[in-house]
Amino acid sequence: MNRKILGAIFCVLILILTGTLLFKAIFSGGSLTKVDNPVHLAEAQYLKEVLIPKYHWINGWYPYVFMGIPIQLYSHQVGIWLIILLSFIPKINLILSFKLVVLLSLILTPIVLFLILRKKFGLFASFIVASLFLFQREYNHFLLAGMWNSGLALFLLVIQLYLLDKYKYSPNNKNLIKITLLQSFIILTHIFVGLSSLILTFSASCWYTFKSKDKNNLLFLITIPLSLLLISFYLFPFIETSDWLNKGFGWGLENSIVGMFYMLIGMFFSLKSNSYFIEPLFALHFKDALISFFNGFIINIPTIIIDILAVLGFYTHIKSRDKIDDKKKDFLDLVIIFTIPLLILGSGFWFLLSF
Repeated sequence: MNRKILGAIFCVLILILTGTLLFKAIFSGGSLTKVDNPVHLAEAQYLKEVLIPKYHWINGWYPYVFMGIPIQLYSHQVGIWLIILLSFIPKINLILSFKLVVLLSLILTPIVLFLILRKKFGLFASFIVASLFLFQREYNHFLLAGMWNSGLALFLLVIQLYLLDKYKYSPNNKNLIKITLLQSFIILTHIFVGLSSLILTFSASCWYTFKSKDKNNLLFLITIPLSLLLISFYLFPFIETSDWLNKGFGWGLENSIVGMFYMLIGMFFSLKSNSYFIEPLFALHFKDALISFFNGFIINIPTIIIDILAVLGFYTHIKSRDKIDDKKKDFLDLVIIFTIPLLILGSGFWFLLSF
């Protein structure tokens, strides 16, 4: 085994150890009770103890909330399935398997980021980025509050990014099947990350077609309807019961283009922790504002470093793209092309329109 592989293994072990130390508190006695976690645990327990052994199926009717609700039909699927599978391992009960999945939602994305980026940008640079990812305080709180399904889906989305970059200009049947299956799993893991997955495929297909002038790259688009067809069993309830919904046009970040742009930049750079000083500042409580500013800055240092590296990387990529290796350049181009529509959709621009 050569030194590069040993170095990579060592870095992965550090990421696992660091993530485990960050989330070690969840492995204390009892179940997780914060926000959405009790609901997910109840779903997993009912699925394992009632639906699978009694009805031999993976969704059904849960009678203990309101006058009964559909279970594992409208909600995210894959995370609960993973909890059930882990709980069948000897000496791992349902609560422990639940906690292990929460931990996985934190460490899987930086691990796969490290492994992918290492091939393109070297061990040190990729390890720095992956390590900083683990210390995003707001994101970690988000996972601990029960939204860990998005972390699992993000892990799969990074793999999809890697595969679309790897398969560029090669939309053969084998590659299309892989992308289709992966997209389906991402949607079943978290539907909003699943939307990002479809946008990624659309962006990659259009970009590769534009760049190569080869319309065969548009074949990647066929994976979008195929993915939706594969999981139509879970999409059909949304369509069938759509008249139950209280229809609206979603949310917006602000009531003006300028305000929306300002808020979007803050979200993109994860600057929420650095904004808490604004309220005491306008209230002329300068001491409180100063303390709040420095607390937010210290808490958000890992994210701020990521932001700085991202800006420097984008600047370097644009300024020196002729000197960059083609494989690196193609990968970074795809990341940028993918980010643009996400920013547009993330703005909630439709809130400013009249319907």
